[in-house]
Amino acid sequence: MNHERIIKPEGKASGFLTPARIVAEMVPARYPDFLAALSPATRSIIESPPLAMAWLPLEHFPAIVNAALQVFDGDLERVSELAERSLRADLSTLYRIFIRMASAEMVLDRAPAVWNTYLRSAGQCQVTERGPRRRVLTYTGVPFPSHSYWAYQSGAALGVIHVTGAVGGSAKIVDGGAYANYCSLKITW
Repeated sequence: MNHERIIKPEGKASGFLTPARIVAEMVPARYPDFLAALSPATRSIIESPPLAMAWLPLEHFPAIVNAALQVFDGDLERVSELAERSLRADLSTLYRIFIRMASAEMVLDRAPAVWNTYLRSAGQCQVTERGPRRRVLTYTGVPFPSHSYWAYQSGAALGVIHVTGAVGGSAKIVDGGAYANYCSLKITW
């Protein structure tokens, strides 16, 4: 008999709290609509936040991103913007200095380690292609995928390269996405 403990998908609370705060900054008049779109359990996390490093059931994160999509009137570009702004807000001054001194290539190559630091039992992130001013990040086994979830991941990837000082760039889905539990993002700059 297998007695392994099964861990449900979880994420660090900071990843839930910052996007909700940024939604309030982006569309303050619609913030009550955002809160109303959340389940009582998810809303309580936002209204009575746990410590940023606490582990929370991951199903709350896609609920937050989907509620954001609703108040952004279905605009996935706004969800990507939410991710980029959330990423910048989450970076402490020390991390920001480190990332600013690093190349975009170096920071994106660390994406799998960062993924494993902030998520558990939530699939994998791998760098599957490397090239000059280009990386492909491939996510597999991701629970709760949606268009808005992958738009958020695209915005986060783009945010990472912008923090390094790269200008412009794109993060495009080249495989999977939508409601698939895998996605490959091609990031160029």
